[in-house]
Formats: sequence, C-alpha cells, structure tokens
Amino acid sequence: MRCGAWWRDEGGMTTPEEHALRSYVESFNRHDIDAVMACFIDNPAILDMSGKRYEGPEQVRKFYELQFALFPDGRCDINAITGHARPSVPAGGLCASDAINSFSWKASRG
Repeated sequence: MRCGAWWRDEGGMTTPEEHALRSYVESFNRHDIDAVMACFIDNPAILDMSGKRYEGPEQVRKFYELQFALFPDGRCDINAITGHARPSVPAGGLCASDAINSFSWKASRG
C-alpha cells in the first residue's frame, strides 16, 4: 500500500504502516508467535539488542520463542508515533520513512 492510504480502526483513522505496527505490538504482547510472524515479510531479518542478526523465518521464530520463554511477562508499548507532513499524508500520519518516537519494553525474568 502507498503512504496516504488510511485504515479505520477503533482508534480512528490510521495509515497502513501504523496499523501494522500496532498489530505487531498487540501480537507480541499476547506472545502469539504465529501472529507475530505474520507481521513479517517472507524473508525477515532482525537484530537483537546485542547486535546479533537473525535471518529467515526459522531463525526469527526461534528468536521470539526464546524471548517469550525468557520473559513470560515481557511486553512492548508504543508511547508515541510521529510522521512527516506531506501533501498525501496529514501531519501525524505514519509512512515507512517515519519514526517511532517512543517505544518501551518491560519485562522481568520469571
């Protein structure tokens, strides 16, 4: 989808990118590995906090399985999302080039 397309959800109007981000966070907070994996492209790659890279669906899935096991109460919260004002996207809209202004992680080992 292109930036500027809007999605209607219970929070009002959001861009597809913001909707995808919120879906990921909700799936992560439920520790729903299948829903988390559905948020990724076919050949995902992620970096953990130490800089280790996980590539491909199998490695990424194993990464999340380990994180969910280590931190059974782990969750993410989006504190703010900002966007760039441009003609096709009202101020505050989120596009791929936009930033998550504030993202927090909370967990304790069980």
